[in-house]
Amino acid sequence: NSLLSGLQSSEGSATLSAASVTFDQHLIGDWSASITGNYSNISQRDDTVALGVDGAAGGTPANDLLEANSDIRGIDVLLNGSVPNLAGGAVKESWGGSFRSEGFRSGVSQGGNAIALSQRRDVASAYAEVIAPIVADGPRWLRRLEVSAAFRYDRYAGFGSTRNPKLGWLWEPMTGLRLKGTVGTSFKAPLLSQTGAPI
Repeated sequence: NSLLSGLQSSEGSATLSAASVTFDQHLIGDWSASITGNYSNISQRDDTVALGVDGAAGGTPANDLLEANSDIRGIDVLLNGSVPNLAGGAVKESWGGSFRSEGFRSGVSQGGNAIALSQRRDVASAYAEVIAPIVADGPRWLRRLEVSAAFRYDRYAGFGSTRNPKLGWLWEPMTGLRLKGTVGTSFKAPLLSQTGAPI
């Protein structure tokens, strides 16, 4: 019996399911709009049976059960196209918004003692980007020069909102050579599974 003390048997599984549907619509010129709906779910389970001395001798083994389920439901709306400008090129524009609902449920059962957690968070977002040519077809060392600006706003239920701008540039001194640069901020919210979950 002492040789079997501390042995354990574990069995786990993870299941992922996802679906996405997009509807595209041409508007006018090169302007178009799209609406995308998506859903994803991940279910995880781990069942551990610890065989102590009593378990090896035919007693009741200690069972530990861990479960975690997360899901995301969302919809995105995007509008993009271009308008001419004085540089001879076209100013490209993108405007969009999204809404998603995130859910997380987890549970731990150890020897008959259970701990459960259920959380949900809604996130609403709006974003825009503009790419404007300063020089569309210039002389050598300045064949192309363009600047870009983008802005994103996210509103998280539970802990407020974030605003993140980004500026960029592209310089093409000669055909085949492009130099790019960007500066901006970003924000990544913690996953619901990272905010107090027992797993």
